[in-house]
Amino acid sequence: MLKKFLETCERAPDRIFLTDDVRGTRRTFTREQLLALAVSFADSFRDRGVGRGDRVLVTVRNSVEWVAIDLAAQLLGALPLALAPGAATHQKRSFVELLTPSVIVAEESDPLLLETGSPAAVLVRELIAEHAVDRPIDLSRFPIEHDDNAVLYLASTSGTTGGYKACAIRYRNARYACEIFTKKIPLGERDRNLIFLPLAQTRVNDLYFFLECAGTIGFANPYRDLVHQLVQYRPTFVASPPVFFQDIATVHADLLGSMSLAELLGGASKLYTGTTPVAPSLLAYYRAHGLPLYEGYGMTECCSLATFNFPSGFREGTVGLPHDGVDVKTADDGEILVRGESVFAGYWGNEGATADTLVDGWLRTGDVGDLDDDGFLVLRGRKKDSICLKTGKKLFPKELEGLLSSAPNCQQIAFVGNTLERAVAVVHLRPNTAANRTAFLDELRRHVARLPFDERINDVVFLDAPLDVEKGEMTATGKPVRKRIEQNYWARILEVTQ
Repeated sequence: MLKKFLETCERAPDRIFLTDDVRGTRRTFTREQLLALAVSFADSFRDRGVGRGDRVLVTVRNSVEWVAIDLAAQLLGALPLALAPGAATHQKRSFVELLTPSVIVAEESDPLLLETGSPAAVLVRELIAEHAVDRPIDLSRFPIEHDDNAVLYLASTSGTTGGYKACAIRYRNARYACEIFTKKIPLGERDRNLIFLPLAQTRVNDLYFFLECAGTIGFANPYRDLVHQLVQYRPTFVASPPVFFQDIATVHADLLGSMSLAELLGGASKLYTGTTPVAPSLLAYYRAHGLPLYEGYGMTECCSLATFNFPSGFREGTVGLPHDGVDVKTADDGEILVRGESVFAGYWGNEGATADTLVDGWLRTGDVGDLDDDGFLVLRGRKKDSICLKTGKKLFPKELEGLLSSAPNCQQIAFVGNTLERAVAVVHLRPNTAANRTAFLDELRRHVARLPFDERINDVVFLDAPLDVEKGEMTATGKPVRKRIEQNYWARILEVTQ
């Protein structure tokens, strides 16, 4: 991705690439200014002993500094791994032990720096202070090489086999994903992207796509109203989990027609979603307002690129067709297998997990699904995400969770119930009023009435507070961790089943 950025920088050095107001003042950077910052950071890293193949652990909030750190690591041939600043400290500690990073870059208040006591730990403000604005850009000092099979960056994941892991993403994996996606949408120089999700999870979709298409990006301030920022920035492209699009739809419905759905999104018309179940009613809502919302499927291990619905090929109730150059099939037990240019090299420092996940060139996704007669993929759920009832019956709750996630005032939902006779819904409503609870129960009964008797869910635990990432109840991408939810709320789960 460095090569693509350098090409666009040479072609249009003075063109604005990035706007950023997350550090208190609004800042605008041309491509040349961003490159100068990246070169300065690369010098700082090299002074701290960072070289080719060394790891750089980044736990910095979305900002121009995040992008410059990523480019600086590429200039040196180092391998960056980013974690969201709000990631649990035990998760950060796990990656320090796994990667033995030469440098750890963090925000001011990050406890990780205090814990590690590493002389290589550095605050992002220290890097900023070391940057000489008027310093000439000299790329001759950096061994810029381009090897398609070399590892470009490491991506954090819990993996298809559980536990914290670092996915080794090669240049060709990321390049292929960017080329395919930006052509299919398509994305170009006039496109704009307002980034509000942590780049640690969306590096390819949010940043690298726009390095590829030479568009522009902005970073949303997490302490300001997101809708206001969307209206102000006017993105053309939005890729986000379904919860974002559900929230926007809820705001739109509450406005009673005083503002169009397109206006709430700042005029964005290229809308893409995935990672968690998408309710058909949500897709229908956007279509009814002239804004098709396209659903896709992928995972970190394949640069989030396996199948997708695009304007050129769409089927409701599916997550789309395999991309050109990607093969998708299902195993005898229904597990989805993926092979192709987007599939990663393996897990850093974990040969056992790599061997379990990559078999004869096929990525074992851990997801279960079906391919229809035309090759569209229907997603059923996670193999390990199934609920095994006391009767031995296995439930795949993803589809029903997707349907109910769009119920009025439903903020979070997770089905649990391993070893119970019936599954139980754990739900957070906002607000959690008696009227909203009654409305949710009515919606639940309507959906489960079509299910076989032994799959019906009648019992609900209503939570006063949302499921918490810090408590291990949700992943950073919003997926429920059922085992931990069962552990944390077991007494209440048993109470509603009596």
